[in-house]
Amino acid sequence: MVALVVDGETDLIEASAKSMGSLPELAGCPCTGYSLDRLIQPAILVVLAEQPLHGYGIAERIGRLCVFGECKPDVSGVYRFLKEMESRGMVTFSWQKPQGGPARKAYQITDSGRRCLQQWIETLKNYRHGISLLLKSAQQALAE
Repeated sequence: MVALVVDGETDLIEASAKSMGSLPELAGCPCTGYSLDRLIQPAILVVLAEQPLHGYGIAERIGRLCVFGECKPDVSGVYRFLKEMESRGMVTFSWQKPQGGPARKAYQITDSGRRCLQQWIETLKNYRHGISLLLKSAQQALAE
């Protein structure tokens, strides 16, 4: 089970290969919950609203949000989203030079990014409602 917390409420999503049981042909299918690319952007914004981080740290933190089941997000995908979000003014970065290591970008959320995250909250609430209705309909369809 994966807990997705939105606006103080918790929804449980079954999104692990274990829940597929004896259906290995579904491995990689969107029905397993592993293709939740749309949620990368709000996840990045959530992480950066908490604190500025470098790209790999963002990916690690997203993995701990438990939105993506037992899968951690693809780090290169996170960097692609960061680059797009930077071009849209949602995040900025500054260079950090840690002792004994290479310089790296530390990303931070902008005011535009905070407004986007606020809109995501409303969008996720709508998704949650729509998913609840779809789930109920799917369960009824299989019960008949």
